[in-house]
Amino acid sequence: MKSGPGVGWVHMAIEDEGAAGAAASVGDGASRRVLAAFAARAEYSVTVSVDRVLAAKIPFYTGLPREVVAAAIRRVYATVEQDLELGQPRAFPAFLAALGTQRSAQGVAVSEILSGMNIGFEAVSEDFDVYFADDPEAHVYWERSRARIAYGGVSALADAYLSAREKVMRAQADEILRLSTQVLPVHRGILLFPLVGTIDAARAQAILEVLLAVVSRHNAKVVLVDVSGVPVLDAEAGAYLSRTAQAVRLLGARAILVGTSAAVARTMIAAGVDLGSLKTLADLESGLQYALSLIGRQIVAR
Repeated sequence: MKSGPGVGWVHMAIEDEGAAGAAASVGDGASRRVLAAFAARAEYSVTVSVDRVLAAKIPFYTGLPREVVAAAIRRVYATVEQDLELGQPRAFPAFLAALGTQRSAQGVAVSEILSGMNIGFEAVSEDFDVYFADDPEAHVYWERSRARIAYGGVSALADAYLSAREKVMRAQADEILRLSTQVLPVHRGILLFPLVGTIDAARAQAILEVLLAVVSRHNAKVVLVDVSGVPVLDAEAGAYLSRTAQAVRLLGARAILVGTSAAVARTMIAAGVDLGSLKTLADLESGLQYALSLIGRQIVAR
């Protein structure tokens, strides 16, 4: 048999390939053991996780039936199992991306989702600490897989929340621009601000920002807020308008609500709407006459 430097390198290459193959075999064996254990002990981990989630009093889960929380955790574990079988994070990040889009729209804090996720992973890790006490390869494989899967999920969740937040900000900016074009100067010192559609929290904030800006820009003394185009003026909307009037007053102006129809008035009474000191008038003509009187003017018939 020939010997020499060239032959030595060949033997080293063969040995390296053999070592790599052995390492891969060990890794494959550990992955199979982890996957089998995860599937077999999933229900136990679900039970532990449900107990801990409910005990932690995470706001989103508070008040939910135990069965609903358990079903949600099972769905999460199912995606983790898919990624363990695949060998890379795919299903879990996709699930958290979709969940993040949905939960952000519901106003759920991202920390609540992350808290629940961490509880679920910790339950499995603590169980595997005991289960794989004599199998360090499998134990290390799980912890490395957990880190990759969790990192992929957190990244997808953060992207989903940021994207949803950007959409909200763009919508608010568009609403502010649209509202600002509706403000009409009807007389020196008097502005007309017609509102159309429902008034929720996000829209109320846009209304407030627009009114403060235009009152300051026009040096207005009176703002006629016409709500004849608002289908429902409930207690929440009334509170928003009352706070808006107070803010306008800080700029030395006065807001007057006009256009309250009989149907809207009945709804306000039934809902116990409290407008505070915000003056209301039935129609725009009455509002304009009152606004003119506040600045020492009047409508003279000719």
